[in-house]
Amino acid sequence: MIIESIHPRTKVQSLRLGISGRLNDMGLTFDLYQDGLGLKLTNVRLQVSKPNTYTYEASDNYKIIKDGKGKLYAQNTRFKDFRIPIRRGKYLQYNDWARLNNALNDICDNLGVSCDITSSTHVIRRGTDRRWRKK
Repeated sequence: MIIESIHPRTKVQSLRLGISGRLNDMGLTFDLYQDGLGLKLTNVRLQVSKPNTYTYEASDNYKIIKDGKGKLYAQNTRFKDFRIPIRRGKYLQYNDWARLNNALNDICDNLGVSCDITSSTHVIRRGTDRRWRKK
């Protein structure tokens, strides 16, 4: 994510500290560094791995089942023999990205900072306005 056009300029360090503290509280690891006049937030991951189930939970075609050993599978609701093992991972899923975006907006609102925050796919903030739409 790129955070740029930060106004007032005196709040850059406060914004950086606010983001670092909040993301650590959320259980995320990340790289945050100053890039010219803005900030770059990269390599955002969960500190503790969890099952990547969102893709299957969002679909009516699958349900999450647990076998006798406690291993998770996504089972097709139509073809019961079709099961996909679910891996654990540290990558953010949809709800994690939404929490991250809200946290960044909350930090900017609390500090009274006007900035532009963009990710590779969405505009998260323009000036003082929260946004959530595709580029």
